[in-house]
Parts: sequence; C-alpha cells; structure tokens
Amino acid sequence: MLITADTHVHWYPSYDPARFLTVAVKHLAVLAGDRPGLRMLFLTERAECHQFQGLVDGSMQLPAGWTVEAHPEPVSCTLRHEGGDSLCVVSGRQTVAQEGIEVLSLGVPGAPPDGTPAREVLAACAAAGGFPVLPWSPGKWMGRRGTLVMKLVLDPALNLAVGDPSHRPRGWRTPAPFHTARALRRLVLPGSDPLPAPEEEFSVGRYGVNIEAAVDPARPWASLRPRFVYGDVVFESAGRRDGFSRCVRRQVALRKARKAPAP
Repeated sequence: MLITADTHVHWYPSYDPARFLTVAVKHLAVLAGDRPGLRMLFLTERAECHQFQGLVDGSMQLPAGWTVEAHPEPVSCTLRHEGGDSLCVVSGRQTVAQEGIEVLSLGVPGAPPDGTPAREVLAACAAAGGFPVLPWSPGKWMGRRGTLVMKLVLDPALNLAVGDPSHRPRGWRTPAPFHTARALRRLVLPGSDPLPAPEEEFSVGRYGVNIEAAVDPARPWASLRPRFVYGDVVFESAGRRDGFSRCVRRQVALRKARKAPAP
C-alpha cells in the first residue's frame, strides 16, 4: 500500500478547520501523484493544543460533511468526508526540552511537559509505544544544543529519527546530524510543520513522505511503528521545502502573531 504522510503537523485551534482539512487532502494527493492509498497526518501538538482528543471524544466540531471514525488503537482515527476523501490522523506531541531543543513524540496520547530533559522525553516516548523525532529548528541546532543533538543521534541505545521541516530553506547546507542519521540508517522524516500564524493552514501536507508498506487501516500506528523503529521501510521524500524568501515571510508572520494581543 502507498502511504502518503505529513510527519510533522500542528493543528492549532486558531486554524479554520474546513480550510485545514481541504488543504491537507489536496496537498497529500499532490504528494502521492494522485495515486490511490492511505493519506496520513501525524500530529505533533504543543502543550496547549488538544485537537486529537477533541476528535476522538467528540468535543471538536468538524466542518459540514466530515465525520470521525474511531480505531481499535486509541492513538489514531480516520476523518471521512461525504464526498469520499479521507485522512488518517495519528496522535503525537511536541515537547521543548530543558536543553532548548524540540522533541516530537509520534503515536502517543501525551508526553512530558516542556522543560523536561531531552533524554527523559525520549525515554517516555518509547515507553508509551511512540517514536521520537528530533526536528531541525532555526537556531536550535547550533552550539551546545547542536552538540547535544549529535550525541543523541549517535547514541546506539536510542531509536529515533531526525525531522526535516518545510521551513528549512532550500539551498542551505544539510545539517551534520542529517548526514550522521543517514549513515546510521536512521530515518530523516520530512514534514510541513505549520506555524501558529495566520494563513498557515495552507502549509499542511506540502512536504512529506511516500511509504510503501503493508498497513492495517484500523491500526495504522501499530503497523508502522516497528518499521520506523528498525528503519525497515522504503520511502521517498515528497514535495519541496520553502525557498529562503518564503521562510523569512513565515517567520515574520510568526513573530507578528506572537506580539498581537490575545483575543
């Protein structure tokens, strides 16, 4: 089966749900080359965001035409549209570790709070049946923090991947941990990483991965996690990262959003 996935998705409460879902369906279809298969969104929610929980407990109001289908595994569900489109959504969290780097915990219902040491976040993710990812972030892979990222990637006791977000500008030098991860047969997972700023719904699904694997649609995370952990998966990056000017515009919009008064 072809699985087309965005592995780094934020679904902020400020987003327009209808726009978010419509854009996700459209962009993932483009990444898949319109080939049939499973379309997936791996949520990486921050501490204040609980969109996945709202989906499964019914407290989140979906746009007209969309319904939620629960799965036997509690960390995934399927959103279906009456027109035939569907999206498989997998729960996940983002933690800003004590050392100032970000850790994504894919396939878990919760994660340690921000400020927890990175190794504790990684251990908690594994214990909860998840898969950790260290995503590149502007300025956070330099100096002391960059040294820590490299140490974690080199640690043979850790099963993890590194994340390549869409806002890492095209043409920039590939970060050293990416080369190291590939040499160690660790995954480098591309994802859109939408920001908490206006119009960022349009980023979801623009950058991701195509995976060829046998997957149980009712238990997609249980099917994929072992392949992530052992690197036993054939995949190709799909889509493109942003050019430098768009990266700058997105960061400027983010800073303006942070300065804006709360509604």
